[in-house]
Amino acid sequence: RLDQPEKAAQEIEGLIDAFPNKISYYQRLASIYQSNGMIDEAEGVYKEMLNQDPDNAEVHLGLAELYNQQGKEKKAQEELKEAFDSDQLAIDVKVRFLYNNFLRQQRVSESRMAFGTELARFITKHHPEEAKAHALLGDFLYNRNLTKEAEAAYEEALKYNQDIFAVWQQLLFIHASKSHYQELAKRSDQVIELFPNQPIGFYFNGLAKNQLKQYEEAIEVLQTGVAITVDNPSLKSQMYASLAEAYHYQEKHQQSDEYFEKALEIDPDDATTLNNFAYYLSVRGEKLDRAEKLSQRSLDLGGQNPSFLDTYGWIQYKKGNYKQAAEYIKK
Repeated sequence: RLDQPEKAAQEIEGLIDAFPNKISYYQRLASIYQSNGMIDEAEGVYKEMLNQDPDNAEVHLGLAELYNQQGKEKKAQEELKEAFDSDQLAIDVKVRFLYNNFLRQQRVSESRMAFGTELARFITKHHPEEAKAHALLGDFLYNRNLTKEAEAAYEEALKYNQDIFAVWQQLLFIHASKSHYQELAKRSDQVIELFPNQPIGFYFNGLAKNQLKQYEEAIEVLQTGVAITVDNPSLKSQMYASLAEAYHYQEKHQQSDEYFEKALEIDPDDATTLNNFAYYLSVRGEKLDRAEKLSQRSLDLGGQNPSFLDTYGWIQYKKGNYKQAAEYIKK
């Protein structure tokens, strides 16, 4: 604390002389050297520790950190493999390390994420019945867009613990992204039963029921979801938009329009909601000036999205502007 690291090191060396088999004193010495930029000295201590205990996972972890400080990525990775492919290191230490150094970092390269995935697989190897190990592997695979493998890892996590909401949520995102609406309906039903206070389950259930043309059920579940959504305006907006969809397909156009307006009150720049509202108005041939403004805004936000261009072209056709309609349909 007096900023005298050399003297501090001397005191720890005295302890090591007195108790040469106590590894924790070596770790303290290495930490003093490392935190004060005395890299060579720190490396020497770590190597002495490995001479005494070559399988010590925490020593390998410390060496990895030291090599990272020096920019020696390959050597750091070798030490991390030694640490993670070990039963000595507690699972919570491993999980925390990977989250902090990989998943919570911004702009991590694919090669580095691939290495993190390899380390995560070591955790599932040594802790095969720990849900958090499989959930962590799933997060790595999901971040790398390996959704099929991620889904399998999340399912494995649920075999050992069904109470991890984040795992269920990731599964819902995967099924929605793949348009697996039967599975999405089934899984979101389970989420609603297990986590009745989590609105995301109601949202995905309503989304799935809409796609399965079960509109009455979709409306019921979405209304419940809206009622329990308090601090998430974006999600509430999405639920209003889904309610608008359900009412549209039931040809209850007044209710549909009301819910589209509610969605846009919360999020006036949701390009998909703008486009869908505009399209439904144009199909009915109603409020075409309003539809045109909505569609133009969706184009401003969504660029050359083919669906948005099609909607704008269709509105121009309904207004009798055939030349402009043809231009956008061709686009």
